[in-house]
Amino acid sequence: MRFPDDKQEGSHRTSAPAETPTVAFATDGCVMASWGNLILVAWGIQSSLSLVDELRRLITRVAGEHTKISLVHVCIGALPLPTKEVRGAFASMTHEFADKLSCVGVSIGEEGFWASAVRSVVTHLQSISQRGPKAQLCGSVEEVSTYMARAHVTEAGVLVDARALHQALESLLAHPQLRGFGGTSA
Repeated sequence: MRFPDDKQEGSHRTSAPAETPTVAFATDGCVMASWGNLILVAWGIQSSLSLVDELRRLITRVAGEHTKISLVHVCIGALPLPTKEVRGAFASMTHEFADKLSCVGVSIGEEGFWASAVRSVVTHLQSISQRGPKAQLCGSVEEVSTYMARAHVTEAGVLVDARALHQALESLLAHPQLRGFGGTSA
């Protein structure tokens, strides 16, 4: 694994979350956790309205504890795309928390047509939310960890170590509720 030098200078606050994320919700194929002021979600199943509601509850709690938050989504395998209703729920949630959300990283771990379709969904969600957070689609857990370390310090003013975030994401992906859903996306 190659990470850029994580040392940053300036007047940024340091984020020192626990080594492992705090799981807030888990069901077969989906695990949601907080890690400092980041929300980590591993998707091994198609998103649904009930899962978006769980994510909204977690965002509400974490946003109440921090000035700015960021989200990291990790897709395990080529999942079915969200339905129109679910995309609408994601858009509504993004708009609702626009003042708190600093950035979003999505690790898809796939290429080709499916990745292009996911990119289209992410772009659509950004376009309908005028005040939406900065978002980036990444090809791996390593890439999303590096992106989030850079974007989170810029957008939220909080340092995040890329290696530590990568380890936190790998810890999340090892959760028992994700067994049989494609393993890790590193």
